[in-house]
Amino acid sequence: MFKNSREICEFHDNLINKVDLIIENLMITKYSQYPNEQSKLNTYRDTLISKIKEIERFNLQNYKNVNSIFGYVFEIENQKSIFKGDLPIILLLTKLNLPEEVIKCLEMSDLKTTIFKNKLILNIFEKLLDKNDGNFIIDLSVIEKNIENSLLIQAEYIDRNDLDFLPKLLNMSKLNSLQLDLYKSQFIPKNVFINFENLPQLTIEYFSGSYEPFNFEYLKNLTHLTLKQNHIIKLENEVLNGLENLEHLILKNNQIKLLRENAFSSLLKLKELRLEDNLLDEIENGVFNGLVNLEILELINNGIKFLKGNAFNDLINLKSFTLYEQDLSEIENYLFDGLKNIENLKIQGNEINLFEKNFFNNFTNIKELIIYNCNLSNLDNYVLNGFKNLELLILHSNKINTLKGKFFSSLINLKELRFSNNIITKIEKGAFNGLVNLEIFLLDYNGKEILMKKDSFIDLINLKKLNLSYIHISYFVPKTFNGLKNLEHLLLNKIKLKSLKPKSFTELNNLKVLELNSSNISKLKNDAFYGLDGLEHLFLNKNQIQKLIPNSFRHLNNLKKLFLDDSQISYIENNAFDGLICLEYLTLDYNFISSFKANVFYDLKNLKELNLYYNRINTLESNVFTGLINLKNLVLRNNNLELLKAFVFIHLKNLKSLDISYNLISTIENNAFNGLINLEKLDLNNNKIETLNPYIFSELSKLKRIDLSKNKISTIEVNAISELINLEDLNLSYNQLMSLESNKFVHLKNLKNLNLMANRISIIEESAFSGLINLGVLDIQENQIVSLSHRSFNGLDNLRTLKLCRNKISAINDRAFDDLFNLEHLELNYNEIETLKNKLFKNLKNLKFLNLNYNKISTIEIDSFSDLSSLENLELESNRLELLNEKTFSYLKNLKKVCFKHNSISFLEDGLFNGLENLEYIDFQIINDYVETDMELQEANEMMNENKENLLVCDRSNEAENCNELCGTNHENQDNIIVVDSNDKEEETNKETAQNNNENEEQNTSMNDYEAGLINALDLIEQSPSAQLNSQAIQTNSNNNLIISPDASPFIRPIANSLLNRSNPSTELSANHVVSITTETNQEQCTSNSPTST
Repeated sequence: MFKNSREICEFHDNLINKVDLIIENLMITKYSQYPNEQSKLNTYRDTLISKIKEIERFNLQNYKNVNSIFGYVFEIENQKSIFKGDLPIILLLTKLNLPEEVIKCLEMSDLKTTIFKNKLILNIFEKLLDKNDGNFIIDLSVIEKNIENSLLIQAEYIDRNDLDFLPKLLNMSKLNSLQLDLYKSQFIPKNVFINFENLPQLTIEYFSGSYEPFNFEYLKNLTHLTLKQNHIIKLENEVLNGLENLEHLILKNNQIKLLRENAFSSLLKLKELRLEDNLLDEIENGVFNGLVNLEILELINNGIKFLKGNAFNDLINLKSFTLYEQDLSEIENYLFDGLKNIENLKIQGNEINLFEKNFFNNFTNIKELIIYNCNLSNLDNYVLNGFKNLELLILHSNKINTLKGKFFSSLINLKELRFSNNIITKIEKGAFNGLVNLEIFLLDYNGKEILMKKDSFIDLINLKKLNLSYIHISYFVPKTFNGLKNLEHLLLNKIKLKSLKPKSFTELNNLKVLELNSSNISKLKNDAFYGLDGLEHLFLNKNQIQKLIPNSFRHLNNLKKLFLDDSQISYIENNAFDGLICLEYLTLDYNFISSFKANVFYDLKNLKELNLYYNRINTLESNVFTGLINLKNLVLRNNNLELLKAFVFIHLKNLKSLDISYNLISTIENNAFNGLINLEKLDLNNNKIETLNPYIFSELSKLKRIDLSKNKISTIEVNAISELINLEDLNLSYNQLMSLESNKFVHLKNLKNLNLMANRISIIEESAFSGLINLGVLDIQENQIVSLSHRSFNGLDNLRTLKLCRNKISAINDRAFDDLFNLEHLELNYNEIETLKNKLFKNLKNLKFLNLNYNKISTIEIDSFSDLSSLENLELESNRLELLNEKTFSYLKNLKKVCFKHNSISFLEDGLFNGLENLEYIDFQIINDYVETDMELQEANEMMNENKENLLVCDRSNEAENCNELCGTNHENQDNIIVVDSNDKEEETNKETAQNNNENEEQNTSMNDYEAGLINALDLIEQSPSAQLNSQAIQTNSNNNLIISPDASPFIRPIANSLLNRSNPSTELSANHVVSITTETNQEQCTSNSPTST
């Protein structure tokens, strides 16, 4: 922290020179042999200096006066900003008398504090920092620019001056919303809102006290007030005084028992009032006095039992009224007399028959009336008289049993009518008189049988949707639907029809969708759909049709989709689909069909998709699909086919996808696929095919994907797949192939993916993959391959992924991978490899992933990985390694992750990770008394440093004689080395941590502002884009050694070394690593504690 402008200017003036000095020193000492890193350093230098120069635009020299507007200038590392932008930021603040705790939290990027005011300040800072994320300089000195839309304040108690600081930090005129969560507070001082004069929205939750008169008088411009989950028992009349511009008031989940007369009289502009989940017994007269501009009133679950006659007299402009009160038992007759402008009325959950007492006589402007679950039964004809503007009427879940004649006669503008879930059994003649504009009518879920009469819907001339589902309708008399000339969607699901008589829908010329699912239909008689000339979608799922007879769908000339799933169909006669000249989609899934007659689909000239899965089809004749000239997708999966006869698909010239999976096919006759000249996808998996005969796929020249997995294929005859010249994906997994002969796939020049997983392959002949010039993925895992020869993968020049795991490979020829120049992913795990020879992977210069887990590897020759310059991930888990030579990984300059746990390694040689500057993750284990760890980026970076010794050091010298052998530590000289404690001594660890805290504070005090600023500002130079920084960069231990945190940037180390060398030029800084120590013998585990950050 800089406490005056002079320090800022001095820091800025010297910063660029210091950057150049340090860069030059790094170039000479650390990166002299790494040209690429030198280039990166120069790039970082240019970026940093350009950012440093941004400070000049603030003209800091003008602020040398102690009375300048800059009270504090912090140079801090904000985690979110740095993680995204890799740059430090400078935060400029105005003269806020910040508590010391806040200053420390800002400097340490630690926003945790228990003090309410400090916590709030820090939370606001965090929001403002997020908005300026990525900027090198964040200037918060101009209050007008510090705009925050919403503010959440959570506190147990709040005092009158707790929010006084806000105008010095935020532009209060732009604050749109404030929420106060007051968990234990019993009192809200009115002065707490003195700075919120322009606030439009306020929410107070969890307040357990009482509101005082004039509590909100300073909120002159408040428009929205929500008091939610408070413990309000009564609301005094003067509590809301001063809220002269309030428009929305929500009192929800409180305990209000009493509202006095004139409770809201001061709220002259109020438009919305919600009283929900309170404890009100009644609403007295005069409670709503003065609310002449109220438009929305909601009374929901308040426990109201009685409403007096004059309760709503002043609500002359009310437009929407919701009354959901289950305990309401009494209403005076003239209760709604004053609500002449009501447009929307919702009433739910009481047993008052509002129609019996003419409550709605004055509702001449009402547009929506919803009466739900109110036990309404008999409705007289006159009750809706005068509702000429009504557009929506919902009488859902009542006990209405009869729709009487002329009941709706006055509703000339009604558009939607819902009578769902009643007990209607009778519709009288003329019941729908007057509903000339009705478009939607829902009569579903009426339990008992409804007798449909002739002309039942005669007056609904503009109806578009009619739902009669889930009611008992035995049959439709002729002309039941007379008059519905504009009906487009008719739902008759689960209506328990006894039969579908001819010409049942004669009048529905414009119907587009007809649903008859689960309706007990057992037979489709001729002319059943007569008159449905415009029908496009017909649903007949889950019926008992059993047989489709000729002309079942005659007259459906425009039908596009027909659904006949799960309807017990076992037989389809010829001409059953006669007339369906426009049908594009037909589904017959989950039926009992075993065979088809010839030409059964002949009339479906425009059919594009035919689904026949989950039937019992056991044979297909060659002329079954005659006429399907436009079919593109045929699904026959999950049937009982055993044989595919010749020319069975001969007529499907335009078919693109054929699925015959999950059948019993063992034999495919020659020419079975003839005619499929446009087929692109063929699925034959899960059958019983044993042999692929020559030219079995002839004419499938456009096929791109074929799935033959999970068959019993043991032989692929010569030329069996030679015609598949455009094939891109071939799946032969889970078969019984024993060898791969030469030139087996030579004609598949466009193949990209070949899956041979889980066969019995033990031999790969030379040139087995010849011709596969575009193959990208080869999967041969789970076979019985013992060795890889010189030319095993000859011709796979473009292979990217090779999977050889779970074989029995023990011998690999030195040149086995010579042709795999572009290989990026190689899996050899779960084999029997014992030795990795020099130059084994010599041509795999593009390999990024190598998996050798679960082999028997005991030896890795020094140059085994010498050519793997692009390798990023190396897996060596669960082998028999006892030693890793210091040069084992030396060639892997791009390695990011290495795993060699579960081996027999008892010692890690010094320099094992030298030069691996991209390494991010090390997963290893040292057996006996072993170290097992997952190491993240910063720990790995520390281990990579050259000229460092004993990076992991344990202090078991007092307890284990062989400790020096196990961990390689010289316990006699541990100056400037982090100690990794392997003992379970929690008490001693805590004492040491406390001591470190005290000494860290002393050490930190001794570091001047220049040094702290220099370390933070220059931290980015060696920072990689994936690394995270924090301000806990330098620490001290009990011996006053300066120590680097695992989370620090590697570049901090040379800076810190330079500081340390001022007092002791011979010392050099080491790194600490937080690791988990596990002992095999006693299975105890403990974690070392890093010294506490200053």
